[in-house]
Amino acid sequence: MKTIDLKDEVSRAIAASWPEFQQSHPRLARVIDRDVLVESVTQQLAADPDYQRALANAAALEHGAAALVGMIRRTVREALQTIGW
Repeated sequence: MKTIDLKDEVSRAIAASWPEFQQSHPRLARVIDRDVLVESVTQQLAADPDYQRALANAAALEHGAAALVGMIRRTVREALQTIGW
C-alpha cells in the first residue's frame, strides 16, 4: 500500500493555506508557530476516528484494486494461452 506521511501532508496543506490566513489574520499569523501548528493538527488527525476509517478504506480499496489487476492479468494470460500464444 502507498503510505502517506501525515505530518508532511499537514505541513503542505498549511503552507498552501497560509497566505490567505496571513492576509485575513496578519497579527495572529505573526505569533503562530507553524511547526507547533503542524504538530497539533497532525496529532488531532491521527487520533480522529474518521481519519482512521479513511485510512482503512483506502487500504481496502487498494487491496481490491490489486486483486482486480491480478484477475485481469490471469484472464489475459489464459486468453493468450487459449489462442496459442
